[in-house]
Amino acid sequence: MDTIHKCSTFTLRQELRKHGLFQDNYAGPINHSILLQKMIEILHNENEKINKKEFERMKECQVENNDFNEQMKQKRLELKLAAIERSRQRQNEKNYFAHKMI
Repeated sequence: MDTIHKCSTFTLRQELRKHGLFQDNYAGPINHSILLQKMIEILHNENEKINKKEFERMKECQVENNDFNEQMKQKRLELKLAAIERSRQRQNEKNYFAHKMI
């Protein structure tokens, strides 16, 4: 898109044919400015479509990442609660510290 202004009228016409927007029986005026304007419009629309798809993909990845983060938080909480419960059981067992000293 940065170098589209350097294209010749012939090249612009060929590109517009590829996109199906230029027919040989076109009756209106054909000049470099009109072809260039139409080609820039096409490239701009294609760029918007690409950006929209990329934005949607990024949103999906963010949702997946948030779900993963929530799962990891839940797992850490479960592990922490289990560790606290094991600690309480050890503290309630009177012989625990005696066995560790031996």
